[in-house]
Amino acid sequence: MSNNYDPLPQEEPIDQPPAYTPPVDVFEIEEPFENSSLSVKAQRFAANVSLRMHSVLDPVYQLYCYSNAKFEHYIGKLGNPLFVRRLLYVALIAIVLYLVSLSGITTDSVVTTHTDFTDLSKLDEFIRLSVDSARLEENLQYLSSMPRLSGTAGDLALSNYFKDVIDSSVLQINKDISFYSYANYPLNPKVQLIEKANILHECDLKEHIEGDEDKYHTLAYNPGSKSGDAVGILLYVNYGTIEDYRYLSEQLIEIKDKIVLIKYGGSLPAYTKLRYAQERGAKGVLFISNPKQQNVYNMESIQREPVAFQDILPGDILNPGYAAGLDYNGIVSIPFEQSSVAPSIPSMPIKWKDFVKIMGMLKGQGLRMQNWDVSLDNNNVEIWTGANYEISIQNQVTERPLKESWNVNGKLFGREQDYLAIVIGASRDSVCYGALEASGSAILAELINVFSEMAQSLHWRPLRSIFFVSYSGTKFNNAGPTRFFMEQQEFFKRDVYAYIDLDDIIQGNKLEVTGDPLFASLLAESVDVLFRESINNTEIEYSPSEIKYNIDPYSNSYPAVIHHGVGNAMFRLVDEKQESMPMPQYAKNSCFDNFSNFKNKNIDPEMEKHAFMTKLISSYIVRLAETPIIPYDVHALYTDWDRELRNINTHLKSLQESNNDSKLHSIKFDAFLDSMLHMKQVSDQHRAFVTTWKDISGDGSGAEPNLLSLNRWNWNSRMVSFFKMLLSPQGRYGKPWDYNLFYGREFNPSTDKVHTILPGIWDAIGRGDWDGVNQEIVHIAETIEQAVALFQY
Repeated sequence: MSNNYDPLPQEEPIDQPPAYTPPVDVFEIEEPFENSSLSVKAQRFAANVSLRMHSVLDPVYQLYCYSNAKFEHYIGKLGNPLFVRRLLYVALIAIVLYLVSLSGITTDSVVTTHTDFTDLSKLDEFIRLSVDSARLEENLQYLSSMPRLSGTAGDLALSNYFKDVIDSSVLQINKDISFYSYANYPLNPKVQLIEKANILHECDLKEHIEGDEDKYHTLAYNPGSKSGDAVGILLYVNYGTIEDYRYLSEQLIEIKDKIVLIKYGGSLPAYTKLRYAQERGAKGVLFISNPKQQNVYNMESIQREPVAFQDILPGDILNPGYAAGLDYNGIVSIPFEQSSVAPSIPSMPIKWKDFVKIMGMLKGQGLRMQNWDVSLDNNNVEIWTGANYEISIQNQVTERPLKESWNVNGKLFGREQDYLAIVIGASRDSVCYGALEASGSAILAELINVFSEMAQSLHWRPLRSIFFVSYSGTKFNNAGPTRFFMEQQEFFKRDVYAYIDLDDIIQGNKLEVTGDPLFASLLAESVDVLFRESINNTEIEYSPSEIKYNIDPYSNSYPAVIHHGVGNAMFRLVDEKQESMPMPQYAKNSCFDNFSNFKNKNIDPEMEKHAFMTKLISSYIVRLAETPIIPYDVHALYTDWDRELRNINTHLKSLQESNNDSKLHSIKFDAFLDSMLHMKQVSDQHRAFVTTWKDISGDGSGAEPNLLSLNRWNWNSRMVSFFKMLLSPQGRYGKPWDYNLFYGREFNPSTDKVHTILPGIWDAIGRGDWDGVNQEIVHIAETIEQAVALFQY
């Protein structure tokens, strides 16, 4: 500190003592109050009251003095009076606390007085009372009020909205929310039917939405498509499956150098259909919406499906897979044309009205494909392969190799095993307004509000942590979710044990629940609990049945499942009248999916469906995060694998009947079967531990001894580690990035059925690689044995 103090002007010099001024005492002379009749009466009244109080209290005081003397006398006989008094005080307090616990005074607490764990029924009750339908509608209206393709102003505005939602809650927000990835946007698309130099028909490639006539988001394009032109003879290929191409080959029809026209829908996503066409030499692809979805799309709608090859590798188109989580500091690593996941031929979606016009002009040309006829607008459309006319595609797009986008996430900390976590995710971006597409995001915002209110009002924290994530970049090869998963890959590989996918959540009235068999029992319990409370107050239909595990190739959870092996669950309201397909059962990726149509069509006028799904998912989250022992159903997982192994064996036997290849006949399942026996032992050990814990702790309703708590924490960590060890760093057959050997999607399915269990074995069978089948069987068996070693003493 400096000694050169600069005094204020009003201060005296610091080198002289202050002048002494003796104090002056001022005396005040009190004047006597004048007596009055009122004061005399008051004094008499006080005297009377005091006399009466003394007459009552004096005997009591004398009794107290006598009792205290006796008490001190007997205390002295017991020992040191000070020490004995303290013992009696502790005993008295203990008795009072015991009586309070029996009285039920503390019933408003979520943690009961007889246990260390939360009363789930109280959380369920709070959730039912807290979910706000008006707030859900307000969220949905705002989220769908602007186009929000990844990296645009609308996407930025909504990322800030979610940031504000998390900031105003008890969640801790991750400040590092931006990332850079490839994106492209429509510029000037053209599709023309031509004969030599004559234009016979030009397609209308703009959706006509009132007030949006000149906006780029109404233009036709496929996100992630190749910019460029292509000209070739038009060829209709139905759904563009391997079976469809096989049929065309039998008719001696060449695919090479053609422009193929493909229907969306069926068992394959659009990007797989485009890859099949590209591999067969097509010059370009035109897409139309599935005619089976005429209650969803119309003659004027355009369906803009993403087409980067996510089935090869998800993530930034220029840096997919392993590189998706890295920062490149503004440097583009490879051009679009060299990316393994970028299409090399252009594509474009067109309207049904243009498809009908083009098919009418092709009538009589080439071969008649009567089995492929379609019905549109109550008219039969004849399908001809075409022969003379050509299609010209001009796909002009604006490319941004390093476009900034935003993932927003917040964490609700666990109170016990904070490092273990579940993740709830929803895609935020949309090619246009995306009203029903925004349902997942609206529910995500409501979940954040409800869980924040519950944490504050009930002074509650879950046993394990909960992450809430809003993604962008999903239209460009799932860049946003993959970035999040790979940027925090150690966390996902080690600690994330469950995922809840909110995409495409509202589509109809029938509840469809799909999830990892590990959580099948918990999924069923969550549904049953909510339906017991609200079945009479909702139009939602539900038929209790086996919960299946279907992996949606479009979902934001897809990369987490195939690479990190996270157990996923999806709750959706679907239209039971529609054919089951990867395509959502609403006007997704069309500008006709807007809030005005949402209201006019009475899709959810009172927001009851949104409220119901919010409550259902909340119930599932609470049980995932709050059940003391992570609610794994290992037996259900074992049963699922065993069933699929039997299906594979049956299929191979049918192949062996018509194929004498010695390698096919030499396929052995012995190693797999042995490892499955050890897997069953793990299932038995888990059941035994859970049963023992329930017996000691009263199924969580009684106090848990400290040593048992430590054992439970250790068991939870061991079980999570066990399922993480079932991942293989070598990947599955033909897919080195897919560490999950047990669940995924068959890469090139030969039929309409896409296998999602043990997909590596099915891929090897599809290629006729019998050595590969044996190697994959051994690979899976060895991976199981390594994991099972955790439980072998």
